[in-house]
Amino acid sequence: AVFIGLSATPVDDRGYLLEGFDNIIDDYQTSDLIRLGWLVPFSIYSPVQIDLSNVTLSGADYDNDELEKVVNKEDITNSIVENYIKYGAGRKFLCFAVNKKHANELNLAFSKKGISVCTINTDTHERDRKRYLAEYKSGKITGIINIEILTAGFDEPSLSCIILACPTKSWKKFIQCCG
Repeated sequence: AVFIGLSATPVDDRGYLLEGFDNIIDDYQTSDLIRLGWLVPFSIYSPVQIDLSNVTLSGADYDNDELEKVVNKEDITNSIVENYIKYGAGRKFLCFAVNKKHANELNLAFSKKGISVCTINTDTHERDRKRYLAEYKSGKITGIINIEILTAGFDEPSLSCIILACPTKSWKKFIQCCG
């Protein structure tokens, strides 16, 4: 039997093929998918430079506890919200937070500016997730803040802004969040 697996990220953080994958048949890059019309062109804004030099690694990515201490600061959170207003106001967005504490601070900051958001994390009951996603799809909610819940496989055509508020060293995670 021949099995064909389809994945945007068929490799682990070290670049090795995932178990079950023997070969990559076609290797399309983001630019190829834009040129072919499968993805839309995008702009990237990085208005805040965060010093991550003292954040240790846990495996191939930043240690979440240390990362949260560096990024979950009022000035950074306010910058995220202000730059969303400046560059993405009115666009539906998906925001990736470091952890629950960080997600709660982001939720509060967006809410204070009158931007309707919800937070989805591992503690969010399935019925609440379904309701939030339906409200997001209908436009009642403008943004979803999540912690690695909507990282891979989330598809909502009306989504037009990604806020990567959790720096990563992982190419795979970056592609899954932003691709």
